[in-house]
Amino acid sequence: MSSNIRFQEEVPQKPENEKALNRESYALLVEKIKRGQAKKNRVAKAGAYLLLSIGAVTMIAPFLWMLATSLKEPGQIFSFQKNWWEEWLPTTFVWRNYVKAWQVVPFAKFYLNSIFVTACVTFGQVATSAMAAYSFARLK
Repeated sequence: MSSNIRFQEEVPQKPENEKALNRESYALLVEKIKRGQAKKNRVAKAGAYLLLSIGAVTMIAPFLWMLATSLKEPGQIFSFQKNWWEEWLPTTFVWRNYVKAWQVVPFAKFYLNSIFVTACVTFGQVATSAMAAYSFARLK
């Protein structure tokens, strides 16, 4: 029993004000680390948004070009008289191009074929998924 008492006597006790100082410095250190991580998170988030914005423009630009081209006169489509950014929008919107397209190509038949294929694939997917779910439910 005397060894326990002697051990306790040998360990110096820190004064209360020193413990408080350590707690304060630890809190300041933690706050400083959090601020640094917040800055890194902001930079990473800004970089992610920049990449996503570039990707969005890359994906949307061909669709907008297709839409603008569909509203041009046939002679305007491949004219190289102006720069591409000046010719991006047509000078006059030619809506009859859509009427001609519906008259020349049977889009209604294509649309119904797409609906039929979509319905068949959806039914097949639901049927096979239901059978797989039943077998997994019975699996022990």
